[in-house]
Amino acid sequence: MWDDVDRQARRQHGLITRGQLLEAGFSEAAIRWSEAEGRLKRVRSAVYCMAGVPPSQEQAWLAAVFAARGDAVLSHASAAAAWRFRRFEIPEAIDLLIVGEGRPRLPGVVAHRTLLLPETHRSRVRRIPVTSAERTFVDVCGAFDVRTMGRVLDDALRRKLVQLPRLVKTVREVPASGRRKSGPMVRLLRDRVPGYDPGGSAAELDVMRVLRAAGISPLPVQQYRIRVDGRTYRVDYCWPATRHVIEFDGGGGHSVESARHRRRTR
Repeated sequence: MWDDVDRQARRQHGLITRGQLLEAGFSEAAIRWSEAEGRLKRVRSAVYCMAGVPPSQEQAWLAAVFAARGDAVLSHASAAAAWRFRRFEIPEAIDLLIVGEGRPRLPGVVAHRTLLLPETHRSRVRRIPVTSAERTFVDVCGAFDVRTMGRVLDDALRRKLVQLPRLVKTVREVPASGRRKSGPMVRLLRDRVPGYDPGGSAAELDVMRVLRAAGISPLPVQQYRIRVDGRTYRVDYCWPATRHVIEFDGGGGHSVESARHRRRTR
């Protein structure tokens, strides 16, 4: 039994959770005895470290993810440090991104809530669940001025941590809100992606926030290109799988009357 636990802990930076111990055949009494004997050391609630395993930053990050006991991944500045983005040092608090309504209260942890974290926004760094490099960059794009963030992005592109097509897609899937401003990201992409279009007005991004808050799933793809009767159109919102389309008429979002007319015709 201990051999199985040891093998699993080796894959988890020396960590093992109470749930994993119970699955391995330990009773609650056996877990308490192992802790009292020093074979297990509690590092967070329901998270233990095997005896003799030295502490590490990766261990601290993974322990926080385990202790969140939900759909949590390392994120924001902590994820940027894990990906080794330029200029990002390891922050004092550990950033976690939590899917859903709840926010765990853990010492030394800053929990960020999201309603959108698809598999394409997830990854692993040194066996730690973490936001993808592209999602991480979107989440921290306001950490420094645009020029500095441009250097961070260019360095990540050179090292192939980030791919521009994936970054563009991620930006469209996660409209800017709150502290994550759209302006810097638009400037960064316009300088690096020929013909980049940020995808509609701020009002259209507001619609995405409303859809997300209403629990609509899956969310539509913004600025989706479709072909009808030999002509190509770009619609505001589309569910490609079901071929449903929404065109948003925001009035003031388009200053030219002819442009609004073309949208209504489309």
